[in-house]
Amino acid sequence: MKTKLLSLFMFVTVIASAHINDSLKTNKKTYVLEKGTMSFGIDAINTINFLGNMFSQSGTNSFSLNLPNNGQSFLFRYVQNENLYFRALVRVGFSSITNKENIMDDTQSDPNVNVEDSYKRKNSNVGLMVGIEKRKGHRRLQGFYGAEIGFNIQTQSENYIYGNSLSSSGNILSNTTNFGHNINYNTNPDGYLMRKMEQKNGTGFSVNFGAFFGAEFFITKQFSVAGEFTWYLVYNNEGSGSEKYEYWDSTNDILKTYEQSTLGGNAFLFDNTPTGTLIFSLYF
Repeated sequence: MKTKLLSLFMFVTVIASAHINDSLKTNKKTYVLEKGTMSFGIDAINTINFLGNMFSQSGTNSFSLNLPNNGQSFLFRYVQNENLYFRALVRVGFSSITNKENIMDDTQSDPNVNVEDSYKRKNSNVGLMVGIEKRKGHRRLQGFYGAEIGFNIQTQSENYIYGNSLSSSGNILSNTTNFGHNINYNTNPDGYLMRKMEQKNGTGFSVNFGAFFGAEFFITKQFSVAGEFTWYLVYNNEGSGSEKYEYWDSTNDILKTYEQSTLGGNAFLFDNTPTGTLIFSLYF
């Protein structure tokens, strides 16, 4: 906490020193933007920490950019007039992660002869918030408030490929890589241990309504730093999903698959702890 406060103090001091003369000369200058002006915003905290940590002896300083709204969205603004802005928070996220491990080939006895097991997880997270922002003030420091509404959609799936097939001579625990979530000890109706082949989570959908307020300081007419707080009213819904497993039925000496459904659910939330955000914006 002390490091962040020191970083913020140093950042504000540098900015104030660099623009004190200009601020005195343009005390009565207005910062009214023309209709059609747009802005693009990013999270400012990491930048401030980077500047402050340049004076740290920890040796761990690195620069990275996050996004506003808890690091999840790009912030765009459109100037309708001097007192009214339209805004949008946009998130389009996709990921695909693969983990591969070697395991001994169970068809022979040489521990140096291996086959490959792999685990792949895919995620998507797409969201959009649109809102109206009212403005107060025409100088460098301007207050704003407003409301926004939007949605978010999430999906996730997992897939497993194993180098060793199951047979009467094999054992799941010895010929299968345990990725931490693919060996099922909750056995199937036949009473045998299973290994997961695939999983599809239910699609998650949320509707969000937020009210916000904050202040923006124009360092120049094209560049600003703003802080805002937001409260959200959220409805979440997750659909049902499915899991598929395989196991060896030694009683009937046959390979079997087992599928089960995962139940979804819903929740209605009001986040009474405000989300605070510090944002750099570029106007063009």
